[in-house]
Amino acid sequence: MRRPSQLIQDLASRVVSRARSSLGIPRRAQLSRPELAFVVMVDDDAHNFMTELQVDILKRQGVNEGLTAPPHITLKLGFKTPELPVFASYFDEVARTTTPFEITMRGIDAFPDGVIFLDVEPAEELDRLRRRIVRELSERFGIEPRPLEGDQFRFHATLAYGLPEKGFDEERARLSQLTPSFRFQAQELALFCHTGKHWITYRRAALR
Repeated sequence: MRRPSQLIQDLASRVVSRARSSLGIPRRAQLSRPELAFVVMVDDDAHNFMTELQVDILKRQGVNEGLTAPPHITLKLGFKTPELPVFASYFDEVARTTTPFEITMRGIDAFPDGVIFLDVEPAEELDRLRRRIVRELSERFGIEPRPLEGDQFRFHATLAYGLPEKGFDEERARLSQLTPSFRFQAQELALFCHTGKHWITYRRAALR
């Protein structure tokens, strides 16, 4: 027969387990190799514009994976690793040795695989930073570049993905009529971490 203290522990464990499940927090085993991504955070005007569009999409199409991360521009696509502190330290190094640079975002487009995004105009400093991160992660940590991370890489700020085919077509047609335009100085990088179900902002750093 279990002691009262053991019964309390078992009850507490079940409560925590159910709470983690309801909040979308995976079990510890799922976090053994979390996924990381390096991104540039957009300025307040672009952020607010994007989140307003995302809420509209959510109201029409329901929750989708494209609405689980703050608005951003990807520099390094997700890669899995068990060594978060190592890459957190490298992330700090990148931010410390990068100065602010200009970003221009103009128009809305979509990739055939179901991603709707705010288009980011190519810029030398932005691409130089992206290539540096991809190269150094490969040379120093053995993180090999993904096929999309070559010369054909297209900068973008995701609005939504994972929509059903009909919803994707509807939103692409509706949003393509908009002509947003933003120009700002990139001031902050972020290191995103995928917990198994959602992207969270694991680390932030201002450009020096």
